[in-house]
Amino acid sequence: MAVKRDIAVEAQRDLAARRAAVAENRVRGVSQNLREALRLAKAGERLHASARGG
Repeated sequence: MAVKRDIAVEAQRDLAARRAAVAENRVRGVSQNLREALRLAKAGERLHASARGG
């Protein structure tokens, strides 16, 4: 019985670690998308300003 319990505990730890890794990757992806959106917004502002002659 103890072996089954150990296997179950190990499986739960593996699952938790996998979920944490997925969440971390998601956060990284979101922050990368936000940086890219900010970069594009700044480029758009510069383009708009130059089109106005500013």
